[in-house]
Amino acid sequence: MQMIANGYTPFFDGNGTYIKNAEGTPLFRDAQGAVATVWGEAVPTGSPAYDNAGNQVPAFDANGLPMVDTKGQPVYADVYGTPIASELELAAIQMIANGYTAFLSVDGTYIKNAEGTPLFRDAQRGVVTITGESVPTGSPAYDDAGNQIPAFDANGLPMVDSKGQSVYADVYGTPM
Repeated sequence: MQMIANGYTPFFDGNGTYIKNAEGTPLFRDAQGAVATVWGEAVPTGSPAYDNAGNQVPAFDANGLPMVDTKGQPVYADVYGTPIASELELAAIQMIANGYTAFLSVDGTYIKNAEGTPLFRDAQRGVVTITGESVPTGSPAYDDAGNQIPAFDANGLPMVDSKGQSVYADVYGTPM
């Protein structure tokens, strides 16, 4: 086979089956780790990897466990083994792996800070940014659409001030 004669080796998964591209073409690797098709065409970073059954290949964390995103869905790998996810999602996955909990609204979307960055809770129920920086009391909370989150009374109704204007909550749920 021409690829092997040119110094490429078949690209197998841990079970010994070919890794393929989206078209089902078997892939090969050279000594530097570059990936190419059976015809010698370079495969770019970010290209999904598939197994013999046509399923996307999962990404694995440092402990060898399949990665999941913040909503519990599988994270898949590209042909170089790199997780296919945004930098923000990868940072969120790392926060969760480090013991933080995603700070989600009742509809399952992230609670965010004024910059639109997802927030997390630490073990003491404190609120932190995606970089682990503490968020102080009085910092406004926003939903996925960028709307400030309203404060709710003991009956679960949105709070209003004496002028009938909405009262908003900080990241700890305290009316501001």
